[in-house]
Amino acid sequence: MARKNGNRWFIASINGTDSDLDITIPVDRIDLASFNKGKLYTDSGDTETPWTVSTISSVPQKLSLLPRGGFVIVL
Repeated sequence: MARKNGNRWFIASINGTDSDLDITIPVDRIDLASFNKGKLYTDSGDTETPWTVSTISSVPQKLSLLPRGGFVIVL
């Protein structure tokens, strides 16, 4: 799912299965003209540090989601 609020995009997905899931993000449907960096929040699979936060300079076209995991991108 992708939603825009003002100049900020929020892109998210969840994996509702018990196995890994590879997804493709349709970046051609999102207006990224003013995008220069953002944050990617993903499940780490680690119980002590459950989330990984990364600064990104481009939206990944493909992501692998952990079982019952997900991601959020804030641009």
